[in-house]
Amino acid sequence: MSLSKPVTSVAIMKLVEEGKLSLDDRVFGPGALLSIPFPASNKYVSQITVEHLLRHSAAPEWTNDANGPMFLQTQLSKKALVLWVLKNRTLKHAPGSRYAYSNFAYCILGLVIEKISGLSYENYVKQTILLPAKANSFTVASDKRGASPLEVTYYPHGDWDPYNLPLRRMDAHGGWIANAIDVVKFIQHTDAYPSPADLISAESIKTMTTPSPLNNNYAMGWNVNQSNNWWHTGELPGTAAILVRTNHGFNWAVLTNKTSDDKAFYAELDALTWKLLKEVKDSL
Repeated sequence: MSLSKPVTSVAIMKLVEEGKLSLDDRVFGPGALLSIPFPASNKYVSQITVEHLLRHSAAPEWTNDANGPMFLQTQLSKKALVLWVLKNRTLKHAPGSRYAYSNFAYCILGLVIEKISGLSYENYVKQTILLPAKANSFTVASDKRGASPLEVTYYPHGDWDPYNLPLRRMDAHGGWIANAIDVVKFIQHTDAYPSPADLISAESIKTMTTPSPLNNNYAMGWNVNQSNNWWHTGELPGTAAILVRTNHGFNWAVLTNKTSDDKAFYAELDALTWKLLKEVKDSL
């Protein structure tokens, strides 16, 4: 689910710190990061940068609507899906001109991580982010959902089958599974607080959590607000979650094995933990 996006964002920032990548690097076209061909008529594709992908401003044609690319052509691999989308979704707007939340953008970032690191997306993130944070339960789910002993029963909601999803190719935007404790360990090592030590620099964290000019409430893989709280929600059939980093030193994660169409669902999930926090503070 989309709690994977902050993980991917931190991994990109790690590569930037290692000097292997720049947020201004172009992703497609001659001399760019990925040697993936695209139609010459698709003039805006060669202008897409790593930062556009992180900020969901690469292409409104890739947004998560009923025709969101990640749930089409489910037989294709990640790279084959990118080729198919570049051929069949002509971009009509310059990158950086519009905000459009996109799972597909983070799928591409996963391919960038693989190309630059020389490792699989999963292995690079584990080696550089998750294992140093002792967040050992993180693993990318298999297409046979429920195969890991870490997984619970996923309860269906609506017409989507929670056990029929192309999860391996969703790795960088929605494929990670983990327990709630390890999700919090991940946040603790990227939260800009002094202890435990963060895995990326304060400068990188500031860049990563600075809101986009196109959306004051979204930065790079994180929802943000003027109170300096950061968070992300996640949802797939049979799964819903939220992780939060607050401006007063608290972090938490809530994971569930069912989702809801109720528009108030995430607000209530969020409010639950804030209420618990108040109870804890009042008892001290």
